[in-house]
Amino acid sequence: MIVTPVQALPVGVQPADYPNALDRHVGRNARPNALHDQGSWCGYALPAEDDLRPGFVGPISTADGIEDLTLRVGLVPLVSERSSVALPVSRIHSWSLPGQLRQEVSGPGYRLESTLAFASADIAVVVTRVWRESGARLGLLEPSHAEFETHPVDGASGYLYLLSRPEVTTAGNLDTVRTTVECRYTRADGTPDRAIPAGSRDADAVEAATQRWHLRLRRLQGLLAPQWRTREGMQLATKLVETLYGNWRAPRGALQFDGLLPSSSSPDYDGFWAWDSWKHAAALAALDPPLAKAQVQAMFARQREDGMVPDVIYADSQADNWRNSKPPLAAWAVAAILAADSDRDFLAAIYPRLLAYHRWWWQARDHDRDGLAEYGSTDGSLIAARWESGMDNAERFARTTMRDNGAGQWSMDQASPDLNAYLVVDAMLLARFATQLGNKADARLLQSEASALARRVRNHLFDAASGLFADRRMDGAGFIGHPGPETWLPLWAGIATPSQARSVARHLADPGSFNTLVPFPSLSRADPAFDAERGYWRGPVWIDQAYFAVEGLERTGHRELARSTRDRLLRHAAGLGRDDPVYENYDPLSGRGLNAANFSWSAAHFLLLMQSTSPKRLWP
Repeated sequence: MIVTPVQALPVGVQPADYPNALDRHVGRNARPNALHDQGSWCGYALPAEDDLRPGFVGPISTADGIEDLTLRVGLVPLVSERSSVALPVSRIHSWSLPGQLRQEVSGPGYRLESTLAFASADIAVVVTRVWRESGARLGLLEPSHAEFETHPVDGASGYLYLLSRPEVTTAGNLDTVRTTVECRYTRADGTPDRAIPAGSRDADAVEAATQRWHLRLRRLQGLLAPQWRTREGMQLATKLVETLYGNWRAPRGALQFDGLLPSSSSPDYDGFWAWDSWKHAAALAALDPPLAKAQVQAMFARQREDGMVPDVIYADSQADNWRNSKPPLAAWAVAAILAADSDRDFLAAIYPRLLAYHRWWWQARDHDRDGLAEYGSTDGSLIAARWESGMDNAERFARTTMRDNGAGQWSMDQASPDLNAYLVVDAMLLARFATQLGNKADARLLQSEASALARRVRNHLFDAASGLFADRRMDGAGFIGHPGPETWLPLWAGIATPSQARSVARHLADPGSFNTLVPFPSLSRADPAFDAERGYWRGPVWIDQAYFAVEGLERTGHRELARSTRDRLLRHAAGLGRDDPVYENYDPLSGRGLNAANFSWSAAHFLLLMQSTSPKRLWP
């Protein structure tokens, strides 16, 4: 846990100010929390704390392939020139900084310091300085040149791993050793997946990484609300940003743009997911607009002619999931980007794609044509329709059936307030984009659509008996209970009436419902199906949905409840203190981190909760 923020004080913005924001030692986590930067697919870690072998561990890949935890890169074993026997290691200390791994090794007659940093997505550089005691004569045992290629890892590519012979310069008793480590993906035929940027092998990668992260930390500090511009606040924010950049991956195979994986700690997350991507982009918008734009473009590069965007895309496009899409938050992400970088060319290029995606929802997901959309699938399966909601096993879908819409599209037999709230925001933002581009006809139509849909949500998807927004059955059988995030999304969208917002806020303030130690569980604590630890979307807190709850409370004037729950999210969620990772979701009763570590959208929304401005101000 971190301390409660105090009065803002001047704090540093150099990478060296924030050591070990994440623990990168082998053995600390089930899968090493490897350093990735510049979009690298191969990462490197620190040796276990009781391991006295010098060097950094790797390469460690997100996808199936290289993960040999005995390999050492930048290994500089020293030998006595008389005996050619490796000198013993007396002490080894390893730590990380943003964008760098560091190691100090000492033994009889010598001391060395090593630093690893990325020159590009494919090239890491290790620089080692070796000090010899005056008069000592030590030789350098060069690592052998290593080259190997794995079998294809996903039907589209393999690996090529190259460790250069070290370059040594000597000045008095100081030797400087530089080694480049190349870990590249190859096509199935063994040819390189992409060209190495000019100068990567010769660049001063350590100095470049220091400057790159200095600029990132300066920008980050300016984004934080004043109460978080403390040493503890910056330490946490640095961890969140390191998590996001650690999940950044460069184009590979069919992935045409840079993007973020959900988690580099899980081999199951080696693609780009749609609504994850929109959330990553919203959080990165003010910090790194080019990367935020690329994350959006990566998904829309695979958009189908009918406007559908798939659930997830991979380097091997044959593995893409077209069985379902994901909740429509793309325009929200683009609005956040444009608020930070008013790039008209980007808007002009992405607007037609956003509009086609918006129209697809109404063509494919309104079975009874009543103007309220339903989640669904392209194969008629309920499991894919649940995936489309993003809330895979939510209790509100336990007794759902599917309706055939024709033309390879299916809907659930219930309309959901969260989906329709997203679509209201989508239409409002598209109307704004159309106005900015001078398309008045589109703007009028979209604004009218947003207003009409907002009325339908208020009038048809609010259950007066429970005082909550809820899914409604298509057959007229009434509302479906089991309240979760769907009940507060209309507050975030700004479409609830004042009385509806007050009613929802009462439930959000109730410790027996949603106001738990870590607030806003994905299912009300009062529901019989509530499971705080193993429930996935039936109890654990998901930080993206908690963020929408806080923003919804602020938007509707419940500022004190928003403030107190925001503070408890940042105070009680495990992994936000010291060097622990950020988790996929959290036990609402204990705060324990659950499921995947180093989870991008958790980091993204924790970071948004700490900022002085918010994407909530992007629409009326």
